[in-house]
Amino acid sequence: MFRSKLSTLTNCAVVLTNRSVVKVAGPHASKFLQGLITNDMNKIGTGSMYSFMLNSLGRVLFDIFVTSYKDEKSQPYYLLECHSKVKDNLYKTLKVYKLKSAVTIEDLSPSFSVLSVLGKKSESFVAENKGSILSELKTQPFSISKDPRCPEKMGLRLLLPQEHTKQFLGSLPQEMEIVPSEVYDMYRMRWGIAEGPEDLPANTQLPLNINGDYLNAVSFEKGCYIGQELTARTHHVGQVRRRFFGVCMKDPMEDQNSLSAEKEKREPNLLLPPSLLSSIDIQVPPPQSTLSFQNSDYVQVKSDTKRGTDGEFISGLLNMGIARLRIDGLNFENPSKTYLYDHLNRPMKVITPIWWNSELEKIRKGQFVTGRE
Repeated sequence: MFRSKLSTLTNCAVVLTNRSVVKVAGPHASKFLQGLITNDMNKIGTGSMYSFMLNSLGRVLFDIFVTSYKDEKSQPYYLLECHSKVKDNLYKTLKVYKLKSAVTIEDLSPSFSVLSVLGKKSESFVAENKGSILSELKTQPFSISKDPRCPEKMGLRLLLPQEHTKQFLGSLPQEMEIVPSEVYDMYRMRWGIAEGPEDLPANTQLPLNINGDYLNAVSFEKGCYIGQELTARTHHVGQVRRRFFGVCMKDPMEDQNSLSAEKEKREPNLLLPPSLLSSIDIQVPPPQSTLSFQNSDYVQVKSDTKRGTDGEFISGLLNMGIARLRIDGLNFENPSKTYLYDHLNRPMKVITPIWWNSELEKIRKGQFVTGRE
């Protein structure tokens, strides 16, 4: 059971079996995608790029990774990595917008594997052995790059030919464990990073509510694309009142136990520190359930009936998950000290995201407006 590994993991590799790959090629491929995704195809470079596809009202349809390649004639083409559950809808959507564009769209999912490598030693190993990996794959498309959403924390993301995946995993050092995808899911939830249709059901979320601006998924400099108007207006007006945060059930005895804090100081490289695992037997609330703040600093505005709900639980695994919360209900100086409760009045912890200082700076500059969203 993967639970037994959680408390000791500092480095690991994960095969993400729930990912699919769609190829977009042809003379108009770049221009075609430029009009469909939130990021700028002109800045894709050699690594992967994270982006969204939106509906006409600016709501997220899919979250995708886009990687650029060249064929034997040096013509560019692109591989779009998405969650397997949305692959068919992504394929159909691309076909709908294709019209007379000179592009071809092909499902290459059986040909590729997607992997995530987490931990400093794991990243170093891949970097040191990249030469031998490249020599094996020189005739085939592949990608080994920093996860573009959060390069500091989310490690490396690999797109490898299916036939080379087993060989790559076999080359890993013994201390670099191969773990189930649930470990990866809990780790990204720790940082409030949503992924796939369970976190992002189609037509429900706005790009900035899910931190697209902080996850390098949205360009505010490129030209028009489907759903751009609301996204651009929200960004320039500065009214993002709700955002996704990582949350964790709170252990009732946690405040009386200093062992977790001591262990975290001794082992700062743990992927999931003890303070987040002490409540692992407390199951998260169901999706779409209501969350509320109970905070002495918050009582003054609590009675404002125009505010709507304080928060909503989006999805989770074991004791961790992602929640969409009102920013003005948080402890601005330290969100992890915010008192949050689920629909059963059970306490939850808000995990301070790495982008919080940037958001706090906006709040201090007055680029934040309270009210109903």
